[in-house]
Amino acid sequence: MLCISGNPIFWARLGFVTYSFLPAIALNSALRFVKRKPHPLFVYIIPFFVAVYAFSFPIVISATCKTVFVEVQTVFNHSGPLFNTIIYSIYDLYYFGFVLANCILFYLDFKSNKNKIREEIDLTEIWGVLLMTLPTIVFIILFPYLGIRFPSVLCGFAIFMAITSFIAVHLESKLIKRKANANKRR
Repeated sequence: MLCISGNPIFWARLGFVTYSFLPAIALNSALRFVKRKPHPLFVYIIPFFVAVYAFSFPIVISATCKTVFVEVQTVFNHSGPLFNTIIYSIYDLYYFGFVLANCILFYLDFKSNKNKIREEIDLTEIWGVLLMTLPTIVFIILFPYLGIRFPSVLCGFAIFMAITSFIAVHLESKLIKRKANANKRR
């Protein structure tokens, strides 16, 4: 939509807001999986303010389509006013902090569980997060710093996370069936 609509800035903002919610959604799912009921305010407050900020201020400076590349420049891409630097630092802490918290939750659940299937689910989710996050860091932070351009590949890394999520759901369904069968035998 960014390249074919008449309003690429709007679509760039919407994309920024959308991927800003991903760590919160992942953390919410992890908390529910490890049987902790998260308070929605705790999980979604930062991305909510990111969304308000993104649509209230000119966060996207430019959005242009090239033959292979989509270039989106935000105020965070430039060393500008201290306010933007502070906001971006908070955003980075939120984004990578929630990703790290997600991995820690699954790791702690892995260490405390004696159920093999549940352990497999925990490890699968940890690998999914790492397979999506580490290459993304290289492509989004390291390559632009080095001036290297690349086609949009974040969706490709998201596929890793989706595949591991499907595996985890499959394993969890096996776990639920086992519990149901064990309850029938009683």
